[in-house]
Amino acid sequence: MLTVFALRAGQELNGLPRWTDDRRARRIGRGFLRVSPTRLRLQPGEARAVRARVLAPRPARGRGSYGVLVFAARQPGREARGDAVLSTSVRLTANLLLRYPGRVRHRSQLEQLRAEQAGPRVLRFFARVHNRGNLHVQPSARMVIRNARGRVVARLGFVSGNVLPRARRDLPAELSKVLPAGRYTALATARSPGQTMRRRLAFRLVGPNELPTPKLQVDELAAPRPGVGDDFEASVGLINRGTAPARPRGVMTVSRMSGAPLARRSLRLAALAPGGRASVSVTFDGLAEGQYRLAVRIAGPGGVADERTVVFSPGAKASLWERLRDWGAAHVGLLIAGFAGVLLAIVAAGAAYVRRLRRSLAEQPAA
Repeated sequence: MLTVFALRAGQELNGLPRWTDDRRARRIGRGFLRVSPTRLRLQPGEARAVRARVLAPRPARGRGSYGVLVFAARQPGREARGDAVLSTSVRLTANLLLRYPGRVRHRSQLEQLRAEQAGPRVLRFFARVHNRGNLHVQPSARMVIRNARGRVVARLGFVSGNVLPRARRDLPAELSKVLPAGRYTALATARSPGQTMRRRLAFRLVGPNELPTPKLQVDELAAPRPGVGDDFEASVGLINRGTAPARPRGVMTVSRMSGAPLARRSLRLAALAPGGRASVSVTFDGLAEGQYRLAVRIAGPGGVADERTVVFSPGAKASLWERLRDWGAAHVGLLIAGFAGVLLAIVAAGAAYVRRLRRSLAEQPAA
């Protein structure tokens, strides 16, 4: 069985359509595109025509209508004796860019120009265009890069594409020419109907085509050793091995060896300079006896920066002697330092007493 229907669509920053398939979305789709037939059966090798009639409601005059035409097919499975039922579903989409007669208002804005590290010695630039008009536009954009002396060192063009009304789209451009370390200024110029837009970006390279980039990593994650039913503390150490400051954000979860997390804690730390280290501790409620998984996921500027997992098992509650022993093992350095301090104080007091005794004997008159 093949089902055909239309859906209203928006747009993601990368230009791909964004749409939702539910009853309301299908009702809105029927308001601007009438499809016939909406259901049909196709035999192997058979072809059928599907007609679509564009509807032009009065509020849409002079505007554009954007959506996707969806072809959803489902092949029911055959049930055999003692076998499971297997069905196949296929969904194809066609993008729709519809323009209605009427007055068109073109109004675009070059909102942002940014750079990112696309790979070793490869830089990628993005020019973000915001379409504030009532019809889709396809801007063209180019960029010039100058060094600190003002000399042009690179020219490149952005990959263009349609930008829907009220949508924002990042136009990409890749720089493979290797520039040495230093300071640079990029000037992007974008043109859409009746407009010319410009945006500057000053950036610094710390190496050949290498941007200052943070690189967050989990430096240490120790397996906790709680008693059964006891609240416990879990700590994680982080390090920034990159070339730019980073503000770590992440989450720590506790779960059984299989299944959804039982508890979740957010991790937030102050910005870490390149080479900087930091640690954060969170508290979890007590757990029953069993084996558990403690997982940490740290987010960076481009998504997940690092993750680490350890396995632990709550044990029986420790006795007073075991707690004292564990405390002593954890603070052995403090105990040694304290004992050495006391010993030195005793030795110093004894030496002072001997000196006073000698002086007093020396000051006594001879008999």
